[in-house]
Amino acid sequence: MKGVSPLAACAVVGLLLCAAVSGEAVLDSKLMSARENYLTCDHYASMFDEVKINSENNLKCFSLCTEPGEGSPKKAGLVCLKIAEVTNKTCIKFMYRTLNDFIMTRAFAGASSNCDEKPWYPFQKAKRFDPELGVKTKTLIVCLDSFDTPPGADDMGCCNTDICVAAKLEVAYDRYPYYTEYAFPPESNKDCITNGVFRRCTVELLCSQSCDIDTAAFCFAVDVSQSLWDPVIGGSVEAFQSQIDFVAMGIEAIENNGGVNLEYGVVAFGDDGEVIADLTTAANASEAVSEIAVPTVKFGTNIESALSTCEAVLSGSPKEFRVLILITDGVPTVGNTSSADLEAQGDAIKDAGIQIVTIGAGDFIDANLLNNLSTSGSFISVDSITDFTSALNDLLEEVCERSLTVPA
Repeated sequence: MKGVSPLAACAVVGLLLCAAVSGEAVLDSKLMSARENYLTCDHYASMFDEVKINSENNLKCFSLCTEPGEGSPKKAGLVCLKIAEVTNKTCIKFMYRTLNDFIMTRAFAGASSNCDEKPWYPFQKAKRFDPELGVKTKTLIVCLDSFDTPPGADDMGCCNTDICVAAKLEVAYDRYPYYTEYAFPPESNKDCITNGVFRRCTVELLCSQSCDIDTAAFCFAVDVSQSLWDPVIGGSVEAFQSQIDFVAMGIEAIENNGGVNLEYGVVAFGDDGEVIADLTTAANASEAVSEIAVPTVKFGTNIESALSTCEAVLSGSPKEFRVLILITDGVPTVGNTSSADLEAQGDAIKDAGIQIVTIGAGDFIDANLLNNLSTSGSFISVDSITDFTSALNDLLEEVCERSLTVPA
C-alpha cells in the first residue's frame, strides 16, 4: 500500500478480517435461524405405521463404480438400501457387496434431508477393514434419528418425499499389493449428483398408515357445483379434475391399506345428489369416478342432498363400519341451507352408526359446519381447490382412526 504506514496497513487488514468473520457470523446466524424448526427424520417417521424406501418392495440399489482416472470406470460393487427396525429404531440399512476381484477396505454410509445442500461430510458411519481378510460384504446402519429435516409444506418432514443418501466404498483388487481406489454411484445415474468431492443420491422415503380395515363400506360425495369448475367465479377444469383424481386415489389408498370385503359408493352433488356408483368394488367405483365429466349446467351446492343420498347408499350395507366422505369447495346454496338443520341431519346420520369425514377446499367453505358434521369434530382442510390430492394422507389417517372406534 503506497503511502500507508505498516501499522495502518495492519489496521486495514484487521478490519477486513473482522468484516469477513462478521459476515460468516451473520451467515451462520441465518442458517441457525432457518434450522430452528428442524426435527429429526425419525420424529416424522414415527407418526406412521409403515416406513419404506423407494417402493412397496422397500429396496433401492445402486451400482458402485471406480472413477475413470487413467482408465475407464469399473463396476466394483453394489449397495442396496432398505428400511429396517434396529434396536427399536427405524434405520436405513446400507448393504454393500463387492463384485469380481474387488474387496472392500473401507465402507461409508450417510443420509440427510436434501441433496441440494453441500455437506462438509455426508457420512454418519464408516468402517475400515484389513485387506488380508478379503471382505466382500458388509452392512452399515444409519438411523433416521441421525439427521434433521425441515417440516415441509405438508408438515410431514422427510416422509413421502425424497431424502439424500451417500454411499461410498474404498476397494482394492484381492491381491497384494492392495492399491485402493474409491467407488461411487456412477455420474450417469439420474438420481445422483456430485457436490464437491462427494456424490449423493435421492431416494423416496414412503410413510403410510396401515390399519387393516376389514368389512367396510364407503360413500364419497363429490361436489360438481359451478364454483368448482366455472372460471368466471374462480373455478377451473384443473380444480374439478383434482377432486376427481383425489377420489380415485382415495379409493385406491383405502383398498391398499384395507383388508377384504370393502365396498365403495360414489355420489355427485350439485343442485341434487345423484348416485354415480352404488356400493361396488374399488375397480368399478374408480371407473365410475373417472367418467364424471365437467358439468355443462351451472349447479349450486346442495349439501343436504349430498348427505341424504350417501346415507341411502350406505344404509343398504349390513357392514358395521360405514363412512360417508363429504367433499366440497363451498357453502350450501341449494336445498336446506340452515347450518343448524344440516348439523342435526349429520347427527342423525352418525346416530345411525355412519361415520362422517368432511373435506373442505379453498377460501369459501363454512368451516364451522364442516367441523360439526365430522365425526371427529375437525374437517380436513385443503388450501387450494386445485390441490385436493394433498389431503390424501389426512383422509387415510382419518379413516384409520374412525375404524378403531368401531367394535370388531
